[in-house]
This record gives sequence, structure tokens and C-alpha cells, in this order.
Amino acid sequence: MNPAPDLLAQRLAQARVNDPLEFGAYSQSSGDDRKEPIQWRLLDRSDRSVLLLSDRILDCRRYHHTFAETTWRGCDLRAWLNGEFCAAAFTDEDRTLLEPAACTDNGNGAPDTADSVFLLSVKEVRTLTGPGNGAHGVRPAIRLRSPTA
Repeated sequence: MNPAPDLLAQRLAQARVNDPLEFGAYSQSSGDDRKEPIQWRLLDRSDRSVLLLSDRILDCRRYHHTFAETTWRGCDLRAWLNGEFCAAAFTDEDRTLLEPAACTDNGNGAPDTADSVFLLSVKEVRTLTGPGNGAHGVRPAIRLRSPTA
């Protein structure tokens, strides 16, 4: 369902900020278990990787199972995104392209994390999403290795 690695590498190399890209597949309709390609939007690029944000909200999950003080490091949503969701949405080959992202804005005094699938921090939302670029709502983000890395 995903483009061949060489084709994906070519698309990543040519993609510019705000370009759409398909990567992975996940059921995106209520009551329908059929997987559909996930549409991502390129938010940022570096020499090593590209930052992609899902065009759609892909699922509805609680941040944590109880109303308790918890940071990103200890929340259920982080565990689900990097466990069950990652396994369901990406093939073994896809997962080799995921570049763990350093998440440093995890709450007051919370240790940093490295996540394959994550939510943008408040700072990233303010910096990378703005009027006219179509990035609204809480959606998963991923970092993929650049084809030249």
C-alpha cells in the first residue's frame, strides 16, 4: 500500500514544506476496519529528517486512563501511539524509516523522551502551524529519515 522505498525516498527528497505525502495505513472511518493510506503534511525538514503531521485525526483516545497528574512520559496516549498504533499503521519496513524524535517539552521537570509517533508540543504548534497551512487539531506527528541521511 505504501510507495516502494525508492519512490518514497524520491518523494521525500523533492517534497517542500506543506506538501502532502502518503505513508502507512490505518482505519480512519468509524465502524469500518478497512485501512486507508495515511495522508501526512510536511511541516519541517532538516538534513537528517522530515517532520510530518497527519492531515486527519486518526483515532479518539484519552491522554491518560484516569484523571491524575501525569506528564507525556507516563501517559497512556504516548504508550498507545508508540505501541499499538505504530504496529497497526506501519509495516516492519515502514518502521525502519521512523526517526525517533527528541521530545523535550514534556511538562514541568519531566524527563525528555524519544518517540517514533508523538503529538506536537505547544511550541511546535505555534512555530510550525499557522493560518493557511491546514494544520489544525490534535493529530499524530512522525519524523522520517531523509533519503540523504
